[in-house]
Amino acid sequence: METEALHRHLPDHHWLRLRYEDFCAAPVESMDRVLSMLGVAERPPFEDAGTVRLRPNHIVAGNPSRFTVGSVRIRVDEEWRTAMSRRDRLLVVASTWPLLRRYGYPWRV
Repeated sequence: METEALHRHLPDHHWLRLRYEDFCAAPVESMDRVLSMLGVAERPPFEDAGTVRLRPNHIVAGNPSRFTVGSVRIRVDEEWRTAMSRRDRLLVVASTWPLLRRYGYPWRV
């Protein structure tokens, strides 16, 4: 919700809403939009419409996939739908329902 509050203080040309699923569906086009907004002419290292070549990086914390290098297929990760308990899904829906509604996500658990 802090991001929503920040958005109210920024001009629209400094803001881009990009949903995770939309990025996964069209990664090249999504990155083109992001880089264009930032004024960056460089193209990301896509091998095709859904695969990017990652180099080693120096990220300290985050998802274990940050250590992945080489060709990486961009895809939606749906594992949470089966791995997360119903109780945890209910908790997430209860705490995020205004944003789920705003961004067009289903409320079902």
